[in-house]
Amino acid sequence: MTSIFDYFSSLEYPGRNITVGRMDDGAIFFCYGIMGRSAHSKNRIFVKENDIIKTKAYDESLLQDPSLIIYNAIIPIKNGYIVTNGDQSDTIYDYLKRGKPFEQALRTRAYENDAPNYTPRISALINFKKNDLEKVEFSILKRGIQGGARRFFFDYEKIEKNTAFVINTYSENTSPLKPFIGEPVEVAIPEITDIKELTNQIFNSQNDDNKISLYGLKYKNKKSEDIIINVNGDK
Repeated sequence: MTSIFDYFSSLEYPGRNITVGRMDDGAIFFCYGIMGRSAHSKNRIFVKENDIIKTKAYDESLLQDPSLIIYNAIIPIKNGYIVTNGDQSDTIYDYLKRGKPFEQALRTRAYENDAPNYTPRISALINFKKNDLEKVEFSILKRGIQGGARRFFFDYEKIEKNTAFVINTYSENTSPLKPFIGEPVEVAIPEITDIKELTNQIFNSQNDDNKISLYGLKYKNKKSEDIIINVNGDK
């Protein structure tokens, strides 16, 4: 099995990425990272406001169109977390509040309207039950070759120790960018139990020219610990 570090180091531009796994001590962890190539895209940081992790312009004077780059990325819910690469976080949250499922929420959404890339929307819903993982639901919404949305859903009830699943927006740094292909990739996690150390090592394995921010959270015994890493630093 490929290590998570080798996986990311092999990709020049995976784009936005979600990782969910289990550490050596049995704790569940997840990471969400953003990358960018243009100055507009790179002008971002992660911030935490009312326990929600959101993207924010590093320099507000340089912000142009915020529609696809400013959003709530991670929203805590009663028994878990919503993690996404866009404003579908809010759609999922609204549906869950009304007792409707993750999949139904995302059937109202499609890929991003950023031609010619048509960036996929990636999402994860992490559910806990009795202080352990109940299941993880992943989704990717892509554009078909001839247009129209293609929606894919993946459901994982168990994740082994020192293992994680990764989904990202792109598979190759081409023009236009090629979307992620297949199901979330299973990767090996080293025997690290410190979320700050693991998140930093994952960040260090990502492309230096394109990485922007990475958030990591560890959950065990109903307690969480997290870290935000921003290339730009906080203002």
